[in-house]
Amino acid sequence: LKKYDKPPAALESLYRDACYKFAQMQLLLKKDREALAAYRRLLAQKIDQEVARQIRTEMAEIMIRLAEAASTRV
Repeated sequence: LKKYDKPPAALESLYRDACYKFAQMQLLLKKDREALAAYRRLLAQKIDQEVARQIRTEMAEIMIRLAEAASTRV
């Protein structure tokens, strides 16, 4: 087995795309906490600043929604 110092670019891209699509699926299923976790995994990857900013914006919207839901339960 050949070991790589880092994964090939195609594999990195596949993982990033899968993380983003998984987060979107979780949002469609109303699983906001799981979507946040997927976005966090995505932000841990090497991504463009514009993409990271968009992801952080989406995460902020989810966090606001979760906070509002928590405040109405109390």
